[in-house]
Amino acid sequence: MSQVSLSHCGHYVALVEDTNISIHRISPSFLLRRYNAAKDIRRHLKGSGSSDRTIKIGGLFWETTTGSNTSTKIAVSISSKDFHATIVYDMTSQSTDPVIIESDSAIAHISWIEGAPEEGSAYKNCTQLVVFDSFGLLARVYSLDCTRVLFTVPKPIVQKSLTRPGHPGFWSLLSTSYFDKNSTSRSIMIDLQSDSHPYLLHFTNNGSRSALFASLQLDHQSSPSAQIAWDPKGSWICFFDSGESLFGYTVRVYNSLGVYQKSENSDKRLAQPTLHSSYTKGIGWTFAWLNIHDSLFIAAIPLKSYKKLEFRIHGVSHLSLCYPSVVHLEKSDSIWVLEGFDGDVSYRRTDVCPESSFEWKLAKDSGKYLVLATNSVVVILRRSSEGPLVKFEPEAYISSSHCHDIQFFNDSIILLFREHVAIYTEENLSILATSRYSLLDMRITNKLGAPVMTLVERTPQGEVWRQVEQEAGSSEDSSLSLLNNLSYREDNSKVVNLVKEAQKNDWGKNAKRRLTEDTDTFKLNFKRRRPPGLPELR
Repeated sequence: MSQVSLSHCGHYVALVEDTNISIHRISPSFLLRRYNAAKDIRRHLKGSGSSDRTIKIGGLFWETTTGSNTSTKIAVSISSKDFHATIVYDMTSQSTDPVIIESDSAIAHISWIEGAPEEGSAYKNCTQLVVFDSFGLLARVYSLDCTRVLFTVPKPIVQKSLTRPGHPGFWSLLSTSYFDKNSTSRSIMIDLQSDSHPYLLHFTNNGSRSALFASLQLDHQSSPSAQIAWDPKGSWICFFDSGESLFGYTVRVYNSLGVYQKSENSDKRLAQPTLHSSYTKGIGWTFAWLNIHDSLFIAAIPLKSYKKLEFRIHGVSHLSLCYPSVVHLEKSDSIWVLEGFDGDVSYRRTDVCPESSFEWKLAKDSGKYLVLATNSVVVILRRSSEGPLVKFEPEAYISSSHCHDIQFFNDSIILLFREHVAIYTEENLSILATSRYSLLDMRITNKLGAPVMTLVERTPQGEVWRQVEQEAGSSEDSSLSLLNNLSYREDNSKVVNLVKEAQKNDWGKNAKRRLTEDTDTFKLNFKRRRPPGLPELR
C-alpha cells in the first residue's frame, strides 16, 4: 500500500511504495526525485556484514518552512529488527548520497528547527533536527552542517519541539529534571521524588547550531495529557491541564522567560505563572487562545456539552478572574445539514439543530472566528470583547460527516471532511470537492488570491493526491452581485424590483430571515434555482 505525505509549503508530495520514495512537484505535475531507502541503507552498512536487513519506513517528516520558502529536505525514519536510523534527503543536492543518522532505538518523531543559516552552509532552510526515541528517554539535536549531534536532552515530556510564534530562532523543549543524570541511582531517586518538577528549556538558533538560552524549573508537575501552547504572538506560554484531578482543569500562563524566584540552589530558577487558575467542575476540558483587538484571552472549552455551551474565560491581558460565557447553539444565524442525492452531495439550510449533545474534538481560532468541531458537527462563532468581557455569537452550525481538519484562508474557513471539502465565506457554504473513498489530509496554497487545495485521499489501491482550485470571487453569486453587474440606476426599474423581491423570498446570501427546510440547496456545481420572474442574464 502506498503512503503520501504533503510538504509544509504545499508544493511537493512524497509517495512511499515499499522502500521506494518518489518526490513529485504538484503544479506543474512532474517527478522531481526518486530514492530507495533500502539501497541507501545497504550502501551505508556495506562492509559491516549486516547489509541484508529488511528495512521498513516508519514516518515522513518534511522540513518546516516560513513565508514563501519552499521545502528542500525530507527526513525519513526507518527501522529493522536491530537497526534504526533517520535518512535526510536534500532535493536540491546533485549528490545521491543522503545523510544517515543511526539511533539506538526506534524513532517516534522528528522535529525540524526553524531558521536558515546566514552564510557558509551547504543547505537551504533548516539545518537542524531533533530526533525523539520511541521510549521517551532521549531527544537528540543534530546539525547537518556540523555533521554531528549537538546535545542530548534526556526524558522529554512532550515528543516535539515548541517553536515560538514570530521568533523562528527561538525554540523550546520540556524535560524532566536532568541534573546528575550520569548516575543511575540518582536518576531513579529523582524520578521518585514528588518535587521533581519539569524544566522548560529555551534555545536560540543561529542556523547551524543551537545554544541553551534559559533553563526554567516549573513550579508544578504536568500530567501526560497537559496541553502546552504559545499565544499567537509568542509572548506567553500556557500549560492547560485537565488531568491533574478527576474534575475540572488548571491553567497556568508564563511569560516568555518566566517570572521566577531564586530557589535554595542558586543555579536553579523556579518559574512562577503570571496567571494561575483552577476550576473544579466538569470532566474533560480543552482550550483555545483568543486575540481580540490586541487583548489576549484563554477560552476553556468543555469536551462534552449540550446545545447550551458554557465557556470559561481567562483574561491574560487584563489579568481578570475566570468567568463564564454562554452560547446557545440552536440560535445560530444559519444551520446547514449535509444531504446526498444519488451520489451527489449538498447542504440544505434548516431551522433546527439535528444534534442535541456534542463531544468537541477540534478548537481553532482564526482571529475573527472561533471554530469548534465534533466528529459530525462544526460550529462557527463570532467573538467580541468589551474590556475584560468576551461575548460569543453563533454564526453558523454545520451538521456533516466526520471532520478531519479546520484551516483558514484570508477570511474563509476551509473544512476537510471525510467525504468532501467545504468552504465557508461571508455566510455562504459551498462544496469544493468530494471523494468516493476517504480524504485524509489537506494543504492550502495561494494562487492569485484564491485558495488551491492539495488533497490526500485513501483508495483501495493506496493513498493518492489531487489538486482543487477555486477561482477568485467564484462564491459570489448573490442577488446583490447580479444587481451590481447589471448597473441599473433607476430605483423603480422592473429588474431592480424583481431582484428586491428575490431578496425578500430568501434567494441569495443577503437573506433577511432564516431559510426554511425546503429552500436554498447548495449543489456541487454551485448552481441555484432561478426564482420565477427573474430574467436570465445573457
